Amino acid sequence: GCVVAILDRNRDAAEQVEEQVVQRGGRAHSYPVDITQYERCRGVVDKVADQLGGVDVLVNCAGYDRCIAFLESDPGFGHPILDINLRGPMNVLHAVLPHMLRRRHGRIVMLTADAARIAGHKSREIEAVLGYRGRDEMIHRDDLVLTRR
Repeated sequence: GCVVAILDRNRDAAEQVEEQVVQRGGRAHSYPVDITQYERCRGVVDKVADQLGGVDVLVNCAGYDRCIAFLESDPGFGHPILDINLRGPMNVLHAVLPHMLRRRHGRIVMLTADAARIAGHKSREIEAVLGYRGRDEMIHRDDLVLTRR
């Protein structure tokens, strides 16, 4: 079986998920980290890989939103949305990929909101979702290059 590493900026929430996994017979470890801080994120990912013997699967499901009309928001409103929904997952991905490439194995699941497809959505999360789509296409192209070697 696998060991689940839970990364969350909310220590209590991460520990609660860890307990739930363990109660169901699984193995898990929680690691508090703010994924918007790249160096800290990379340090935690390296620690996970060292402690658990590598990283086989990344499920990136960080997310944040506040629904507010775009014109009612201030320019800084979108910063945490982009940081948590786009830059944070990219930080985790950037930190995890070298571990997967060294082992020449890994699976990546990127979960994000459906906001870009919802007509009339009033959030800047759309920017993050569109950014995700472009990034996923880039990763897919890189994966094709890597698997041909």
